[in-house]
Amino acid sequence: MTSVEAAVLAKVAGIATESVVRRIRRVASGRGFGKGVAVEVTSEQLYRHHQGYWPASLSGMLPAGLNQQKIDSFLRTPEFETFTNQLIAVHLLSGHSDYRQRVRESIAEKLVDFFPPTDLRHDVDQVVSFDDLVARYKRKLNAYGIKLAEHLDASCSTAASIIKDRSENQVQVHELGFREVALDILNSIDDSLRHLIRNRDNLTWTNLYNTRFYNYHSEITAPDLNVRMPINYAKLFVGPTVLETDSSTLQPFDDGSDGRPDSFRRFYKNLDRSVLLGDPGAGKSTSSTVAALEIHRESNLIPFIVVLRELIEPEFYLPEYLADLLGRRYDVKATPESIEKLLYEGGVVVVFDGLDEVINNADRLTLARKIEIVSASYPLIKILVTCRKIGYAPARLNRSFSTFSIGPFSEEQIEEYVTHWFDAQGKLRLAELDYVVQDFMLESKEMLDLTQNPLLLAFMCVLYRGARTLPEDRASLYEKCVALLLGERDKHYKVVAEHPSILNTKRALSRVAHKELKEQRYGRPEKEITEDLIEFLTGPVIHSRERAAEFIKEMLNWCRGRAWMFTDVGPDPQHRDLFTFTHASFREYFGALYFVSTNRDAQSLVDHIFPLMEQGKSEIYAQVCCTIFDDALLSGASDVMLGLIRKLDEQQPHPILNHSEWQRRFDIKDGAGSTSRKENELADKREETSRIRSVAAAYLAGIANCLPSLSADAMSTLVGLAVAQTTLGDSAAIARLLDPASKHHEPILEILADHLSRSMAAAADTRTTRRQVWFALHAPYLLANMSSFAYPIKPTAVKALNKVVNTVSPHLKKYDGKFDVDYAMLIQSGSGTHRRLCDLDASEFCSVFSFLFDEYVLPIDGLGPRSVAIWVYDSFRGKRRETTPVARAARFLKNLGEGLIRHQSSLFDIPLPSHPAYAEHDFRSISERITAYPDSCRTALLFLIAAQIELNQQLDPMLKNDVSRKDLGQWAARLRVDSIPSAWIKEESDLWCPSSQIAE
Repeated sequence: MTSVEAAVLAKVAGIATESVVRRIRRVASGRGFGKGVAVEVTSEQLYRHHQGYWPASLSGMLPAGLNQQKIDSFLRTPEFETFTNQLIAVHLLSGHSDYRQRVRESIAEKLVDFFPPTDLRHDVDQVVSFDDLVARYKRKLNAYGIKLAEHLDASCSTAASIIKDRSENQVQVHELGFREVALDILNSIDDSLRHLIRNRDNLTWTNLYNTRFYNYHSEITAPDLNVRMPINYAKLFVGPTVLETDSSTLQPFDDGSDGRPDSFRRFYKNLDRSVLLGDPGAGKSTSSTVAALEIHRESNLIPFIVVLRELIEPEFYLPEYLADLLGRRYDVKATPESIEKLLYEGGVVVVFDGLDEVINNADRLTLARKIEIVSASYPLIKILVTCRKIGYAPARLNRSFSTFSIGPFSEEQIEEYVTHWFDAQGKLRLAELDYVVQDFMLESKEMLDLTQNPLLLAFMCVLYRGARTLPEDRASLYEKCVALLLGERDKHYKVVAEHPSILNTKRALSRVAHKELKEQRYGRPEKEITEDLIEFLTGPVIHSRERAAEFIKEMLNWCRGRAWMFTDVGPDPQHRDLFTFTHASFREYFGALYFVSTNRDAQSLVDHIFPLMEQGKSEIYAQVCCTIFDDALLSGASDVMLGLIRKLDEQQPHPILNHSEWQRRFDIKDGAGSTSRKENELADKREETSRIRSVAAAYLAGIANCLPSLSADAMSTLVGLAVAQTTLGDSAAIARLLDPASKHHEPILEILADHLSRSMAAAADTRTTRRQVWFALHAPYLLANMSSFAYPIKPTAVKALNKVVNTVSPHLKKYDGKFDVDYAMLIQSGSGTHRRLCDLDASEFCSVFSFLFDEYVLPIDGLGPRSVAIWVYDSFRGKRRETTPVARAARFLKNLGEGLIRHQSSLFDIPLPSHPAYAEHDFRSISERITAYPDSCRTALLFLIAAQIELNQQLDPMLKNDVSRKDLGQWAARLRVDSIPSAWIKEESDLWCPSSQIAE
């Protein structure tokens, strides 16, 4: 065999092996042997086998008129790859010589069929009949084919051996993986060989079909009321996060929170036998269609999409159905025989879309079994099945299918989709588009649960487009979505001739939602819903039981099959049709609507929400309840807010600020901590109280942010609660209240300073005061992280911030010779009482310089800088300069720079900080912002950066700093700072002691 022949055979065997190995890996993984078959069989390994094992060339066996180039064209056909898959399967099952012989004979027969005797002149050496010439040509080509098949058989044997030899748990994997996969392929050999060796059917229709398939499916119809918006998928579609899912529990193995921008592409590139699950509106059908388009574009496989709800009968013959589908939908004429040939060859991807949308339970199970039969009959094709998660369990496919789930949109995916959606309108300039997208993102910030669903996100874009704003609260947004989904969309598209009363439908759905929330059972049988609604509606809403039953039947029929708001989701284990809400937000909205309409006093709402608040559960539900109640009653939500805070203080008193009441409430007596056990119990109770108050305060802040208005009394009481939480080291509530997107941001800032002043004055211990001083100094951190050009920090807010910072002056601890967090706060306050560093001696100055890089324990977790040096970097790198303490940091740098200039000769082998803080910043941009400052400030900042990058290197020797010493030397020259030692720039000396002292 020539090297060319060997290389081609090796390549074909290697490619075929990849698909077999992937399926073996998946089947074994499903049985608990995930990594046991992670085997790679390369064509190079197979080629090396050929080189050493088949020295003879077969070229001389070819009949005249054929050459190696023509043979290569045969080796690259789908038929030949199918033969290769079959031989690998046979060898995985340890032989089966009869199967091997049949495949080899079929290869030879197919080769003769592939190259008919069209030119026999070169083979004429004597006068013979034409029939004899043809017979001689076929004998010679058949002999070549037999030899070629023997060589391929040897390559496939090698491939199978490599798979087996390199697998862990060889016995189990062979039994669990090899046997199942190989038997699928083996069982199809009889039918497959019969189709592969017949004359090639006319496949010219495939080119026309591919074009029409693309034209038909490449446009997505974006949800819209005014006009049908067909948009090319490349301009609108955002690839979802696709998560591997446990086929038993149907739970993803992880939540995808680390972000997987390429997960969708990896999903369709590795597609073999897969089920794609998702919630209503998650984009299952769109994603599967795009996957089919992309697979065709990248791999040239022919895509077929079978919409399962369109099947008249669950029992069908796939080639005949596809031939009929091509004629009806794409106006392409293809024979079932030609389609069956493609299916056997494996150059096809088939999407079975919407298994859950088959209404009849028996039909759904029949279809699931039918898909399994298709999978076994055509083992070389790719199959993708889509289904709603809640409707999949009763019709689960066998373990040869991998299970995946569509995860919720990340914030990046939301922004990408919104950008595509508004760009597709074609009416916005680039700058205007950027503003619209950012404004939409900020207005929908508190509605992330809605925007994570592509369908609901599209409807929110529709709502935003008209007024360039979203409703200011959730209840109003849901109200508009409900009107959109219940009536206007159907009227515009004439989906139904008429639909049930919108008002009565809202009443009925509010009752259904209330029952689901109360029973924590999502998805109720149709009969159960009907019986409950008849009792609920008869009398107050509809005058007779008969008319009520008629209305309910009409409503459920209208909801059936549509994934907009409330829909059927398949059978339960008792095969009863279940209905539920398509999204939890709709359940919460209708549930809130029910509770408020049946409970008209504030105390009822307080008692209803309080247990949810203590546990931090159903926050959105509570927000909507308060908003609807506020619409129904003047200052209703403010009364509820005050009631909740009073009840919290009664049942969970503040363990520090209201210590005596806390002791009385939990029957804790002075001296009870005389034993270690009592001390532990006391600590546990204090920790539990702090946790509940933290959850409740943040919960109440979230409710407040969603209310259009809040009384002065309720706002002041809420701010007082949030400020009190800072004494417990908790800033979650105040962070939510200070969000610039909050409706009450400015008035809250205006009253914050007064609350802090009173709280610090009343503080009974140093620890409490320290926490509140720390919060006052670093509250701007909260705003800097949240502000944007669409929600800037206004001058009045900046003024209020400065007022907050100024409250700390009487409570700062004067320097007492200790380098601790109190000294750090003294520096960061910009206090005029801080010492002149140039007056210190060299030893004390070096100690101060070392402390600047010391990592202290934050008085409030997660708030503020971890070292003084980091505070300086943060002050000059913030995008929102009005929220950063630039002036205070500059005053400190001036002080530090004067000391550095005086003690420059002593700045070598500085003692390392006791707890050195690693810091990674954009030092280049920080240095550029110091250009206009005095020489002492520039000197101090560059020294800090120099010491930091050297310290970073000592902390992590493997680290490669973005900034080198040479870079810093160039910056110093540009900033006209000549105090950076040239020896340090040349790496001839260091500022810090050797790194070994860190360990000491």
